[in-house]
Amino acid sequence: MRKSLLFLFLFTFCSFVKGQDKLNDKPFINPIALYGAFGSSIGTYYQTLWRLGKFNEMLKFTSKESIKKFGRVKILDLYQKMYFGYHIEMKSVIESDDQIKVINYKSVKFETSGILRINISIENDTSKVILNSLNLENPF
Repeated sequence: MRKSLLFLFLFTFCSFVKGQDKLNDKPFINPIALYGAFGSSIGTYYQTLWRLGKFNEMLKFTSKESIKKFGRVKILDLYQKMYFGYHIEMKSVIESDDQIKVINYKSVKFETSGILRINISIENDTSKVILNSLNLENPF
């Protein structure tokens, strides 16, 4: 009886350990691309950083591609001068490829409804915002 229980325990343990190896083979699915801290979307989180004046923190969530293209100083200047205090609500996500997603938001700026699209890239298991321009009206 004891041998049977020992065999059952070892079989279960080995199966569990073997199953863990299979989990590590799968690519990490980055939840912050869709839902950031406390269930908010990454766009809402980015907007909160802007409202709090944490522009250096925003830079940490800016894609390397954007930083290389525009430079840190110009991007920080953009973040300090742009207006991002309007209402946004996430509506959908479009996956353009494995590394880039487009998140669509319904926006309300000065009582006018619109659509805000934010491109997100996944870099080292972290979502980063891709800037398309240094336009103060719509850098995303």
